[in-house]
Amino acid sequence: MSEKLLVIGLGNPGKSYLRTRHNVGFHVVERLARSSDAVFRSRKNFSYAWASFPNLEMFLCKPDTYMNNSGEIFPGVFAISKMKKQHMVVITDNSDLPVGKIRIKPDGRSTTHNGLKSIVAYLGSHDFLRVYIGIGTPLFKLSSHVLGRWTAEENPLYEEAFDRATQAVMELSRSSIDQIQSQYN
Repeated sequence: MSEKLLVIGLGNPGKSYLRTRHNVGFHVVERLARSSDAVFRSRKNFSYAWASFPNLEMFLCKPDTYMNNSGEIFPGVFAISKMKKQHMVVITDNSDLPVGKIRIKPDGRSTTHNGLKSIVAYLGSHDFLRVYIGIGTPLFKLSSHVLGRWTAEENPLYEEAFDRATQAVMELSRSSIDQIQSQYN
């Protein structure tokens, strides 16, 4: 029997946000889709794709609600995927981590990240797996930083982080959280 994961990459919809720091979750979910030739379909407030790997099925999701309303996707996501929060992995940015660093956490508080706050408000729980991708500490206003584009000099760091986050998510069906944290954090 295959393991199942509900993988949600946070970001903002639209071309104007494509390479912004807030959209790092979208990049990882898109890599997972490409690696299995999965194709995204649109629903009312999210896009999704089924990705199949040996012994692993993933429901990949990108909210179309804008970051601050990410929790609004869950009635539809849970209905289509037939999964619950116990299967869920959320991939998102973290301004407390250096650019390109990833961190896997099995749960945690979401004090400053509005996308995670929205998810917690909908679920009524902080208990879900997160894969954070570092976007660096802002030198100016946080909202300008997260909605800003990364630089050409930072691009290799982001590309490596996307690869490592993709690998970490794939490992979830084969390794314990402790092992994955030890390898990727």
